[in-house]
Amino acid sequence: MPLPDDSVLEVADDTRRELERLREALELEQTRYRALEERIAERAAELRTANEAKDDLLTREQHARSDALGLLAQLVDERARLHAVVQQMPTGVVIAEAPSGKIVIANALAAEIVGERPGAGGGGGDRVSAGLRPDGSQYAPDEWPLARSIHSGETITGEEIAVVRSDGTLATISVNATPIRARDGLVIAAVSTFHDVTKRKQAEERDRFLAEAGEILSSSLDADEILMTLTELAVPRLADLCTIAVRDADGAIVDYAAVSVESALTANERAHPVLREADRTPLPFRTAESEVHPDVSDALLRSVARDSAQLSELRRLAPKSYMCVPLVARGSVLAAMSFFTAESGRRYTREDVSFAEDLARRAALAVENARLYAKLESERDRLRRLLERLHQGVVTVGRDLRIQFANAEARHTLGVESLAEGHALPEPWPGFPLHTFAAGLFDSAEAVERRVTAGEKTYVVLGVPGGDSDSAVLVFEDVSAREALERVEREFVTNAAHELRTPLAAMTTSIEVLQAGAKKKAKERDLFLGHIERECARLRRLAHALLVLARAQTGQQPPQRGTVELRSVLEEVRNGLVDAGATDVQVDCPAALTVVTDRDLLEQTLWNLGANAAKYANGGRVVLTARAREGSVELEVRDDGPGIPLTERRRVFERFYRAGARNSEGFGLGLAIVEQAVRALGGTVDMGTPPGGGTSALVTLPTGTESR
Repeated sequence: MPLPDDSVLEVADDTRRELERLREALELEQTRYRALEERIAERAAELRTANEAKDDLLTREQHARSDALGLLAQLVDERARLHAVVQQMPTGVVIAEAPSGKIVIANALAAEIVGERPGAGGGGGDRVSAGLRPDGSQYAPDEWPLARSIHSGETITGEEIAVVRSDGTLATISVNATPIRARDGLVIAAVSTFHDVTKRKQAEERDRFLAEAGEILSSSLDADEILMTLTELAVPRLADLCTIAVRDADGAIVDYAAVSVESALTANERAHPVLREADRTPLPFRTAESEVHPDVSDALLRSVARDSAQLSELRRLAPKSYMCVPLVARGSVLAAMSFFTAESGRRYTREDVSFAEDLARRAALAVENARLYAKLESERDRLRRLLERLHQGVVTVGRDLRIQFANAEARHTLGVESLAEGHALPEPWPGFPLHTFAAGLFDSAEAVERRVTAGEKTYVVLGVPGGDSDSAVLVFEDVSAREALERVEREFVTNAAHELRTPLAAMTTSIEVLQAGAKKKAKERDLFLGHIERECARLRRLAHALLVLARAQTGQQPPQRGTVELRSVLEEVRNGLVDAGATDVQVDCPAALTVVTDRDLLEQTLWNLGANAAKYANGGRVVLTARAREGSVELEVRDDGPGIPLTERRRVFERFYRAGARNSEGFGLGLAIVEQAVRALGGTVDMGTPPGGGTSALVTLPTGTESR
């Protein structure tokens, strides 16, 4: 084979080079194609993977839809169960969504408790009931516990709210509220539960009111004050108008007090309530039972109004409801309390009656205690007055030996100016430990008596234990005068026996002498008969003095009154005194002056005064005077004697008393008879020393009228 020439070789080289370039280009294209195939394969794989994923997604979506439908059905079932559970809850339940506050679930009990749906404050269009705080201010919509849980996530427990039901009545509910949160903590809803505590609150308020009322009523011991306070307590808590009718001491029913919401008792009305006798008697006075009328008719007003004035007032008030309860103590109806409602619109129920009866029982107890206290105080005052009039000193002391009571005579006997309550018991006698004596009474079951001598005085001290009490009684009696009187009486008996024996002996001797023969001699006979006559007169005067005194004291012989001419009586007394030895007796009396009195008692009085004056005048002048005064007459017996010392004037009228500085003759009965006789005549007698000396006895008698 021939070798190619150079030109052929050049062409071949070019071709080869071109082919090489083609080959290289082909290889590059093949590489690119393979890369494209790889990409296409990858894309196809991706497409296959995407299709597979799409198929899986569709499958999962189908499963999700199926699951969602199952969950929705389950949710519906759960919500139905939740509704059923909520409806069966024993408390009110409300669930609201957040943040709108729209109520999504509320059970029937919730509406029943408050009368309508309680608010959530979210503006969801639900009608809400009005809620009130204790101070009376109203809850704003966003202040309700459920709204606060929605908006702030707050949990509320046991918040008590007064709600106004749709019918206008008030109720009290206890509210709990808590938020419901999502997993991220966001509040998505809130639930509130509440229950009606109205009865419990009413019971608590009634118990508190009754306790406070009991304290207020028992704080006074004035029955009038208690009744007026009672009416004021009732308004407006129980009534818009409250009246009380009471039974007075004579058994009559009188209107005592009335208080309404539009009026209050003034201080003057409280101090001086208007008591007005009622025309009708409230039913509780007759039955001792309460009555209640939830609705009031005009016929009822006419039946309960106690007079026309009250009927007019009740019609003006236009009451809606009425009840009346008795105040009973120890089985007796003390008062009847009437309650009326008007503008408040409330209707009384048996619970209200029970409440009013509880208040009435406390009031009746307070009134009865006040009346018993008043009676006790009256008895105490009467006892004090009696004790003050005693001639014995009376002191009561406690275990601490401090004074609880002392009368005036006790102060005089113990020699102290004051024995006020709380003062320490004094020790008046050095020789007698009074404190020891009084302290011993608290360990003794029987009364103890001691005799105490202090100087010229003699006292009897009687200690009386108080038993189970913390008091003891001490009785002090100054027996000095009594013992002196007893001594005088003993002396009187001795002297009277002696005085009786002396004239009797003289009379006996005279009779014996006459019987021995003196009666035959006229001179001796007249002498001894004169002795007998004088001694008989002495005995007669003594017997008469004793008889007059006894009759005057016992009242066995009432005065026989008649018109007496005083001048003739005074002249008879003067003549008797002159016959008895008086030398200067004068009478000063208008001729026409008269008095209606008992002549015998008056004559005995003037004779005793005149005889007493003549005896102590020592021959001086005695003046018997009578003068008229308005409605009375004055009789004065005056002498020029030495007079009576001031210290003895109060005792000259005592029986058997004879002033030590004066003549000791006589029995000491003359002036005692004077005092008793003047007292029987309805007059007074005084002894004194007039200017210039001597003694003046002044008898004052009423003009009087004749006995028939």
